[in-house]
Amino acid sequence: MRFKINRPVGNNLENDDEDVLQAKRAFSKAGYYNRPVENGIIDRELDDAILAFQYDNDLKPDRIMNPGGETEVALNTVLKQTQSDDTPESELPPIPPKKPSKPPLPERKPDFGKDDNFFDSLKETMDNLKDNEKVKDLIEQLKDHKKIFDFLKSGGKLNPQFKIMEEIIKHQRENDDGVI
Repeated sequence: MRFKINRPVGNNLENDDEDVLQAKRAFSKAGYYNRPVENGIIDRELDDAILAFQYDNDLKPDRIMNPGGETEVALNTVLKQTQSDDTPESELPPIPPKKPSKPPLPERKPDFGKDDNFFDSLKETMDNLKDNEKVKDLIEQLKDHKKIFDFLKSGGKLNPQFKIMEEIIKHQRENDDGVI
C-alpha cells in the first residue's frame, strides 16, 4: 500500500483531517509515531515524528510533509522496506468518521435602530447630564487634571508669568533683604 497525501501536513497549516490520519498511520508503521491513531488532528507527537524522520533520512528538517515532496517519498520508501505491499486493507486501523464542520457565524452589524436615531438620543442624554451637579463637579475636576497633565506633558516648563515670579523669589533669596 502506498502512502499519499493531498495537502501539506504540518503544524500551523490548514491540515486535511484525512491526510493527518494517513500520516499518523504511516509514521506509526515506520516506528516514529507511538500513540493510538484516534483522529485527524495534528499533535506534538506527529510534528516530532515528521522532524525526527526528516533528520534520520537527511531531509530538510522543516516539520512539513508536502504532497509528492521528499518526506512523503522517503516515507514510502521506508514503508516499502518494512512491509510488503500485500498487506490487506482489513489489517489497517479503521478511519473514524469525519465530524461535520460548524457553519461560520453570521457577521454581526451594530443595530442603531430603524431611524438611525442612536446618535440623536446619545446627544440628548449627554445634554441632560450636563445639568447634573455631580457631572459638573466631575468635569471641573477633569479640567484641573488636564491642566496638570498639560503642564507635565510640556516637560514641566512654566509659563512666562510663573518664570518671572520664580526669578523675583530667587533674586530676593540671594539679596536676603526680606522685601518682596
